[in-house]
Amino acid sequence: MSKLLKVVAFNGSPRANGNTAYCLKRMLDIISDKGIKTELVQIGNKKIEGCSACRQCKDNKYCIKKKDIVNESIDKMRESDGIILGSPVYFAGMSGNMKNFVDRVGYCFRNNCDKDRHNDLYRKVGCGISVNATGGAANTYSQMNYFFGINEMIIPSSVYWNLVAAYEPKTAEKDKNAMFTIDRLAENMVWVMEAVRDKKEKTN
Repeated sequence: MSKLLKVVAFNGSPRANGNTAYCLKRMLDIISDKGIKTELVQIGNKKIEGCSACRQCKDNKYCIKKKDIVNESIDKMRESDGIILGSPVYFAGMSGNMKNFVDRVGYCFRNNCDKDRHNDLYRKVGCGISVNATGGAANTYSQMNYFFGINEMIIPSSVYWNLVAAYEPKTAEKDKNAMFTIDRLAENMVWVMEAVRDKKEKTN
């Protein structure tokens, strides 16, 4: 029997029910309908400090700062087959909390590679959604992809880049092209995760 797949999504917006959350939930609903376990984690309104570059995460796989959501999220990422990051655009980049989050979890994973330089994110599937008012979405999208790329994750694509235009609250769904892009992205993410799982099971 094939392994039950799991996807965890992280909302980097301070608004737990804003446009970024809508896009993530929309994507997770499609994924869930395919029989995959999903979870949405709100990080945008939590207190998340930046990385201190202390390297205390080396060899123990966790951040020394234990009072926020980062270490709990590291476990969720390790347990998942797919990871989705969602962020609004702030000054042409990801939100401050998302940046602190990516820096911290990224250091914890990359400071604990095996002899072949693989870490625990190796060949997991990851994608990002960028939600902007008027500009900067492509840069934010790229920032999230840099995180996936440097950790040897597999990035599924869609019919367009995962950029959503939503100037006012609760208007993301009006961007029809973006909604089609997100829907197709969800389908492609499922396809890639299943292909990776089947390959691993065949190899093992």
